[in-house]
Amino acid sequence: MYCRKINQTDLQVTSSNDQRELDKVKVGQIVKVKITKGRNLLHHRKFFALANVVFENSEGFKSVEQLLYATKKSLGYVEDQILFTGEVVENVKSISFEKMDQIEFTEFYTGAVKLWADFLQITVEELESESE
Repeated sequence: MYCRKINQTDLQVTSSNDQRELDKVKVGQIVKVKITKGRNLLHHRKFFALANVVFENSEGFKSVEQLLYATKKSLGYVEDQILFTGEVVENVKSISFEKMDQIEFTEFYTGAVKLWADFLQITVEELESESE
């Protein structure tokens, strides 16, 4: 559910679907709420534009997906998964809208752009100007 803060203490739902979800909560009922900041689509698009710039200017990757995999691994965006054999393997985490809010994505973006700029031996500013 998405809400808008309308004063110091109140939130307002932003759609009829969100209102239906809120209607399921009884007056006086205590619920746990996690505050996250919705993802910025333009920031997401800028990230992938930069990923394409890096891919086009490097020879070490066969696809943008390989570049993203290497980026996630290099930045530690991984989690352990235990197989039925007991073996532990490391999987990269998703950066999808559902898995990562804007606060987390901004942190990931900043790390990725610095990593890519260092890899290409240019400044972050030079890299970011390439996506414009």
